[in-house]
Amino acid sequence: MAVIGSATAASLTAGSSQSGTVSPRLHEAAVQFEAMLLKDLLKPLAESAGMGGAEGGEQTGALQSFAVDAIAGTMAKSGALGFAKQIEQTVAQGAAKHFSQGR
Repeated sequence: MAVIGSATAASLTAGSSQSGTVSPRLHEAAVQFEAMLLKDLLKPLAESAGMGGAEGGEQTGALQSFAVDAIAGTMAKSGALGFAKQIEQTVAQGAAKHFSQGR
């Protein structure tokens, strides 16, 4: 496991101890990770539901992929499932613990 530089780790948890917020960089990374997870979950669902039909070929596959990406991104940005929030809290707590131990 790579050690995070002090400036980088501190920037990830900027303001987290007082206001309960995290840096915009950490938030964006967590939302992107949640979107990636949702995309992987939604892709087989879209395929099994026959989204787009079989007669479209490559064009339908591309549209299906764009649709899944859009749905996953929207769901992640809305925060409805809360994966990103959990990731943010876990990373912030880990960084705070790391720095409180003087590493």
